Amino acid sequence: MKTQPNNKVKIFQKNNGCSIHIKFDHSLFIGDILVNFFVVGIFWLAASFAIYAVLFGSDSNAAGFLMIWLIGVSAFTYHAISHTLWLRKGSETLDLNDDKIIIIKHIPLCFLTKNYEDSTTILFENLEKMYYSEYSAPKNQLPSAAKGNLHIKSKFKKISFGISLNQQEASLVFDEISKFKYKKSESSPIL
Repeated sequence: MKTQPNNKVKIFQKNNGCSIHIKFDHSLFIGDILVNFFVVGIFWLAASFAIYAVLFGSDSNAAGFLMIWLIGVSAFTYHAISHTLWLRKGSETLDLNDDKIIIIKHIPLCFLTKNYEDSTTILFENLEKMYYSEYSAPKNQLPSAAKGNLHIKSKFKKISFGISLNQQEASLVFDEISKFKYKKSESSPIL
């Protein structure tokens, strides 16, 4: 088993394949997480003042606006919580075998479903390109499960993963994938 010193990437060799486990370094996003929850707190504080004004004040015409405000604040709160859980507790697993890569994203909260797993399969014969491109979000926006620094492009889709991996860790993952890709092309008969 090869392991990076920071334990973000672990590679396990199996009989007919390999499994790569990626854990996130959530400390990279701690500032963005704090800003998001600060904004959520301010929104809920404003909502509580509006609720008080509607319930105990004389302005009952603001009830419609208040409902729209509460829906928006609730959606933003859910967005902040689900993305924070993804960055703090989420992980990714790449299962490699002779003919395919299976990328599994272990998402703690997805559309009110706990411990959701999103799985994508890419056949080596359809694999076109693997590359590293550091993800940069707009200011203080938390990345979702669909974002990442590592990208695999096949004939049919592009998938991104490894949001907290650097260039060195990316090359470790890509080297392992390349071993299986070229092992597959060497073992296939030439017609």
